[in-house]
Parts: sequence; C-alpha cells; structure tokens
Amino acid sequence: MAEDSNLDGTRPTFWQGCCCGLVIAASPLLAALYISYGVFTLVDDYAAANECASGLWVYVLTSVIFRALSVLPPSSKKETTDEARNEVLGGMLCCLGFVEGGFAAWGGTQIWGTDHSCVASSKFLVYAKCTFGLQSVVFASVVVFIPVMLCVAGKVVSAQSTNNDNLIV
Repeated sequence: MAEDSNLDGTRPTFWQGCCCGLVIAASPLLAALYISYGVFTLVDDYAAANECASGLWVYVLTSVIFRALSVLPPSSKKETTDEARNEVLGGMLCCLGFVEGGFAAWGGTQIWGTDHSCVASSKFLVYAKCTFGLQSVVFASVVVFIPVMLCVAGKVVSAQSTNNDNLIV
C-alpha cells in the first residue's frame, strides 16, 4: 500500500533520489579532479608546450582558471528573495554559456588551427581537447537546449491555462 501513495508521479522515487544525491555529491569531487589534473598537465608539459610557440598553453591555463572560478558558488545575501536570486542565477548561467562559447571558439582555433607536433604525444593536447568539448557542451546547453525547454514549458503552461479558461463551472 505504501507504494501506491506516489501514483501521480509528483514525488521522486527512492532510486531517483539516490541517483540525484549521488550526482550532487560527486559533482564537486569531479570538478576538483578535473581542475587539479589540468594544473598537473600544465606544469608537466610546460616545456613541450612552449616549444610549439602557440597559444594552446595559455588557452588551457585560462580555461582552468575560469573553470575553477565558475565552480565556486555565488555569494548571496539572506535578504534576497527567491525570485531575485533565480534572476541572478539565470543571468549568471546565460553569461557563463556565452563565455564558455568564446573559450570554445578560441580553443578550437588553437587546437585545430595550428601545428602541435611537439605536444602530440602528451596528455596536454588530450586535456585541451577535453576542455574544448566540455566548453562546447556547456555553450550548447545554455544557448540551445535551455531556451528550447523554456519555450516548450511556456507553451505547455499556456495551453493548460487556455484549457482551464474554457471550463464552465
């Protein structure tokens, strides 16, 4: 009988809660590992990257610094309302997406636009490509997927309110 209490599907099931909790708990750890591995790669392959005389090392350095700063939670005052906080977070998310898009464009030109034969066998180039991929995914999700989902959600809410207006009481 206890299983029948969630028939409408509004509350998450036990396994959905466990998966969400695991993702939330693992995200800071994965971010810390990604950033620390980036620093290790930058230090380890500094000499080889400087032989190439390209901006790839600088691109990876600025990407690691930006990633470290973007992982930090925004400071918010207790007096702010939930609506104001959501607007600030939405603006930050939008700015983050466009900055990541700029970094991805810069990274694409640095990775595929210049010769990297001196670092081709190092982990540095692989890390740079992973950074480019991560930035491209963040940019695409913020600029494409989130606005599409908001438009679809707005149409669903609009359709529901139209259906409710047509009801005769």
